[in-house]
Amino acid sequence: MKPMPALPDVLVPLIDALTAGGVRPVLVGGYVRDALLGLPGKDIDIECFGAGSLEALIPLLTPLGSVNSVGKSFGVLKLSLGGYDLDLSLPRTETKTGPGHTGFAVKTFETFDFKTAAKRRDFTVNAIGYDPIAHQLLDPYRGETDLETRTLRCVNETTFVEDPLRLLRAVQFSARFHLEPDAQLLALSQKMMDAGALAELPKERIFEEFKKLLLKSQTPSVGFEMMIRMQIIPFFPELAALQATGVWKTVLRALDAMADLRRHVDTDPLALMLAPLCIGVQDPNAFLTTLTDDKRLVLNALDYVRYHGEPERLYAEAASDADVMRLAKQVRIDAVAAVAEACYRGRHPAAEISDAVAWLLRKAARLGVLTGPRDALLGGEALIAAGLEPSPRFKTILEAAYDAQLEETFSDEAGAKVWLENYLSDLG
Repeated sequence: MKPMPALPDVLVPLIDALTAGGVRPVLVGGYVRDALLGLPGKDIDIECFGAGSLEALIPLLTPLGSVNSVGKSFGVLKLSLGGYDLDLSLPRTETKTGPGHTGFAVKTFETFDFKTAAKRRDFTVNAIGYDPIAHQLLDPYRGETDLETRTLRCVNETTFVEDPLRLLRAVQFSARFHLEPDAQLLALSQKMMDAGALAELPKERIFEEFKKLLLKSQTPSVGFEMMIRMQIIPFFPELAALQATGVWKTVLRALDAMADLRRHVDTDPLALMLAPLCIGVQDPNAFLTTLTDDKRLVLNALDYVRYHGEPERLYAEAASDADVMRLAKQVRIDAVAAVAEACYRGRHPAAEISDAVAWLLRKAARLGVLTGPRDALLGGEALIAAGLEPSPRFKTILEAAYDAQLEETFSDEAGAKVWLENYLSDLG
């Protein structure tokens, strides 16, 4: 295990200010975990021991920057400092008062020790603290050892089952950090799922964990396999049906391939990651709309599903330049090519690249339509200038004009006007 790296220089004034005010700051949670794994992090949680209230922290923080107290009702102050986003809170307990992820009463304690404060956390790897004054790790639940052995273990069995969201956090942590749940965690998961735990959560919270699994893991397939082991997969009927088929492994390989390929496409990373899953399920639209209300995201993912077979079709037919440019009008070619390539690697794990995808990418790059279609040389203004009144006919005429442009019937605005005159003359 790598040693805890030195504190970023920009945080030194903050630590000094809190200490001078009688507060003992302790870095906690994901930043400490990631630092021990040698991973960079810009989000830092700091628990402030010895502070009587959040309000007492504000005058200590204000000289350093603008304090955002929008999260004060949840026990958090926010501060941006030198490119780091800081959440400052007090040691607290969380007592279950109602269903779901937010059904908790929070009570802060000025005199808590770190072990007692960390008892509310989900996993031991997230219950490690770092004292920047003493330069010391605080690890009452052996989280560092679990990181070394790649073990995912809950801190407290009683409190773990109170928050159903922790099931999905276990899934995405297992995929992101290749952690193996211990027997107790698997047993707790089955117990919670038997009790219908995830039904308590709004789909927005569920989708947030889905996003982390898809966007933060190099091997999201690990998380989906973990859903099976943790008895979570039946909660998602489309995935359960897919898992029962022979293409499950193919889809998961495509998903891992997409995690690599999407980094070379500067658009829609989440839609790109969802596409291989959607290609596998029986009703992609139903699956996506049960996950999210983001209509743009759904439409983009469905477009990638709809056109992902085009690279192989066009390649097999030795399609013309015009055919490739028509595809660019329907969907981003670099994006749909990435989805097609991911699916190809899912079917052929040992392959380097699909010949069809390589051909399409070369052709689209040469034509200048890799990330979008060519601009139309003829627009509605030209039709009005030709004496036409705006009407539904405009759409038909402009589509015919663009098609003629792609077929290189004309190549400049002057040629477009001549084409329009002839087209309207033929219509009478």
